[in-house]
Amino acid sequence: MKIPGYALLDSGNGQRLEQFGDKTLVRPSTLCLWKPRQAKALWDKAQASYNHDKGWKFNGPRFEEWTFGSSSFQLRLRTQDNGQVGFFPEHATYMPQVEQLVKSYTKTLGRAPRVLNLFAYTGMASVVCLKAGAHVTHVDLAKKALDWASANFELNAIPASSLRLIREDAADFVHREIRRDKKYDLIISDPPSFSRIAANKTWQLDDVIVPMLEATTKLLESNMSALFFTCHHAELSGPIAANLLLDLTSGMKAEIANTPLAIPEADSPRSLPAGSLVTCRIG
Repeated sequence: MKIPGYALLDSGNGQRLEQFGDKTLVRPSTLCLWKPRQAKALWDKAQASYNHDKGWKFNGPRFEEWTFGSSSFQLRLRTQDNGQVGFFPEHATYMPQVEQLVKSYTKTLGRAPRVLNLFAYTGMASVVCLKAGAHVTHVDLAKKALDWASANFELNAIPASSLRLIREDAADFVHREIRRDKKYDLIISDPPSFSRIAANKTWQLDDVIVPMLEATTKLLESNMSALFFTCHHAELSGPIAANLLLDLTSGMKAEIANTPLAIPEADSPRSLPAGSLVTCRIG
């Protein structure tokens, strides 16, 4: 599937050559064990490259921010110290499903669907849902991520009345919402493999995935709702989350699917593995 505004131009020798709008970047990837397909001249045209030891190197004028996106979302990207830019392309591959579901729910329910975006980062999924007509609760623990997401909401002219921004550990927030008897029509959850909640408090996904999914499913509307759960843990593959959800929705009219996430390479049969997407649709 082609991702609007983005392209994996080439990959190999532990690197990936990517185009984000009008910027072309070279970044490391331990998965790219194969050889590049394109000529070195194409790689040499990249405007910036990242090295874990040396940071960013620019081929021409230095830049730190630029705008990127499609008709469904616009984002401000940044060259961060860890090599990230504020956008993970694998998540854009299922945004059309999310967008269509929000529009379908709006028509069926006759109101704005209630969306919960957990581990919401810089807000791409939130923007897509908001522009499709949803009311979104956007949860992330990192103040930097929330500030960045706020800038993206302003960029997309999102009205404040359609949005709740929550700075809290997603797992803690979910349990608070259960106690409040809250329900959501659509939940998007992209947990990291490891999270540091405080200086002396951390969690590993393999330790919390069972109670995390148990709690999350309790927030879904029982007659019609959906969960999009992504997993990037090396050992916790999609089938594990899918099997857990089969147990948790036993006796309900639920449709569960597990789809590998991958970034397609341009003009090539290759793709870069990027975890799993597990969807659970109820009703």
